Order: sequence, then C-alpha cells, then structure tokens
Amino acid sequence: MLASIDAHHVQYVIVHKVDRRARNRLDDALITMEIGKAGASLVSCTENIDETPSGVLMHGIMSSISEFYSQNLANEVIKGSVQKAKGGGTVGRAPTGYPNVRQYDNGVENRTVEVDPERGPLMAWAFEAYATGEWTIRKLLDELTARGLTSSPTRSSPAKPLVPSNFHRLLCHPYYKGIVRYKGVEYPGRHEPLVSVDTWDRFQQALRAQNLSGEKHRDHPHHLKGSVFCGSCGSRLVISKHTGRRGGVYEYFVCLGKGQKRTNYLQKALLIDRVAEAVEDHYRLVQPKPELLGQIRLVLGEELRLARSFVSTERDSQARRVRKLEDERTKLLDGYYAGAIPMDLMKREQTRLTAELSAATGRLAALVAEFDVVEVNLDQAIELAGNWHGAYMRATDRERRILNQAIFEHLYADEDGRVGHEFADPFDMCSAGQ
Repeated sequence: MLASIDAHHVQYVIVHKVDRRARNRLDDALITMEIGKAGASLVSCTENIDETPSGVLMHGIMSSISEFYSQNLANEVIKGSVQKAKGGGTVGRAPTGYPNVRQYDNGVENRTVEVDPERGPLMAWAFEAYATGEWTIRKLLDELTARGLTSSPTRSSPAKPLVPSNFHRLLCHPYYKGIVRYKGVEYPGRHEPLVSVDTWDRFQQALRAQNLSGEKHRDHPHHLKGSVFCGSCGSRLVISKHTGRRGGVYEYFVCLGKGQKRTNYLQKALLIDRVAEAVEDHYRLVQPKPELLGQIRLVLGEELRLARSFVSTERDSQARRVRKLEDERTKLLDGYYAGAIPMDLMKREQTRLTAELSAATGRLAALVAEFDVVEVNLDQAIELAGNWHGAYMRATDRERRILNQAIFEHLYADEDGRVGHEFADPFDMCSAGQ
C-alpha cells in the first residue's frame, strides 16, 4: 500500500480501525509518517481522527490502546499455555504418533491428544530398537518407512515420509516418555507415554554412544556391540577404529564414560579380539541349572504369546494401509477420468502409490509368521540352551549377537581381561538358582 500511494496520486487512505493497520505505536507512527510524505490523509471509518490537534490526540490514544491490547492478549495466551502445560496438557501440535483430537462433552469442546493406532506403535518400536545399539538413525528410519511410518497429515500438508533430521528431533522429544515441555520447562503430561522411562534412558545412552564414536553415518558391526560395558565405571563400551603406524587398522572398545569425562577412571582401550576371547571363556561359567529350564520355558512361552499379539496388531495395521492406498489409487483414477487431475500429477501420484503399495503388501506377506511351528520347536531349543558355551562357540556372528543380548543385560569387561555379567530377564533366574 505504501509503495502504491507513493507511485500514484492518492488523497485518502481509509481504514476500518487504526488497530487493523498496526499493533504498536512505533509502527503506527512510521506508517502515518509515510502516508503524510506521500501527500495522503489517513481516515478511520469508526474513529474520530483527523489532522486537527484533537484528532492527533485521539489517534495517539487509540494507537496506545491497540498496543496495550496486543501485548496483554499475548501475555494472557502465554499464561494460559503455561497453566495448560503445568496441568499436563499438550500445548500446540503433538509430535508424530499423537494426533490432536477434539472431543465434545455435553456440547463443550475439549482439545486433547490420543495415541495414533498406526504411527504410535511404530514410534514405540523405534525407541525399543534403537536402545539395543544395533541401529543407526538412517537404517532405523528406512525400516520404519518400509513399515509405513509417515508424518501426521494436516489441512495444508499431506502425510509424507520423515526425513532423518526431523526423525532425529522426534526421537529426542521427551513427549514420548510422558513429559510436556513448554518454554524450556518440563511438566508431567496427561497423555499416554509410548515408552517407559527406562527405555528412554537406554535410548539416550545409545544415542550418546553413537555420537561419541562417530556412528551417525558409519556402521561398525560386531556381535559384542551394545552388550559390553566398562568393568570399572559401568559405562557403555563403544567401537573405535585406529590406524597403526605401519598402516594396519585396529578395532578397540573405548569407555563412553571416559570419553564424556563422566568418570575419573582412565581405563585403557581394549582390543576387541581379546574382549571377544574373554567373553567366550566366560560362557563356560554361566551354564543354567536343569531345574531352571522349565521356568525359562514358561517365560519364553509368554514372550512368544506377546510376539504373536504384536505381529497380529502390525498385520492389521498393514492391511488397513493396503486398503487405504488402494482407495487412494481408485480416487486418483476417478479424478483423472473426470478431468479434475492433470496427467503429470496423475503420473507422479501413481508412481508414489505404487511404491507404497508394494512396500505395504511386501511387509504384510513378511508378517505371516508360523508361530505354531516355533512353539513346537521351543522345547527342543530349551534343551539345546542347556549348553550355552557349546552353542556360542558354534554360532555365527549374528547368532552370537542375539545370544549376548538375549542372555545378558550387561557384560562387563576390564583391562585385566576379566568379564562379569548381569543376566537379562528371564535368565536372571540363573543367579537366584546358583
């Protein structure tokens, strides 16, 4: 407007009210000055302002009132948001996995959040998986995208795959463990958490470990990765590669606590091969007693039941995803035949839908697990589990990784070659029985 009245001969600038033009006195004064320099006069339809002394006074009063109203309204909004956060409510848009919903109770609107039946379980699995130390952010995101994870759609933005930077920020959001954060302050939330505090802490530890060892963009696979901890301070041991003076590359385990200066104990870097040999020898000392195998069989049977339930839930989710994509494809073709969608847009959407549909149907086929066969073979597996050392020595690297993470919550290694352990559930019963 200012550029237009400066370029053309304009006599009057007409506004409904002065507060429709500016919400603070400085902006109002600058705009009024520019209008005057262009040779125009400001006219308000609802206020008695003109170029007389009383009109100028009235203009100044109305401008001050507008500024007060704007600042007071902002303070009241912030005050209301703080009170909502203190009460555990969600301020603004909830992160992926929690859609904002509106509920009505006797005609009164209540805005709250719920767990997304499709995205919620996927985000919960992301924390559990990453906390094992087996995944990088990019690989985990690729797996979740294959399972159907997308951003929550809005009126102006459709659902689309997450990008690594946004996914990383989501995983660092305390909202998923039941915490509402507003203006830098955290409050206990009323929403349902997707992960436990323990899982959240293990996730953060795994994230710090990858950051320290430079594993954001590099993957150092090893069957002890994520299972071994410092025998002195209890911090996680992470993999570090060093080039020798003669050109060879050597792999070491280094203490995360030492690298982050959380401990004064200066444990030396441990050669991975020596730690692996010490763990092999340690397996001779941790054989379960026969009377405990029956109890372990009951616990593993319950774990199998939970796995069956989880796969059934994901199978239903993928089936809904397939039906939704098929409906989208049908509507796309209907819109194209009706002339509402141009050819180039139709081709792009067809390509996208075909790729997503292929991924969803492939994932659905992969979820057809033969749990009955697994349950029949469980007894035989329990008998073989009575000889952990023999099984460990015959196992491949991948199988050793699974054994380490299934049997032990922590394996502790020190620079003297000693290895200690803390059993994982249900094998912690071995400690009680020995």
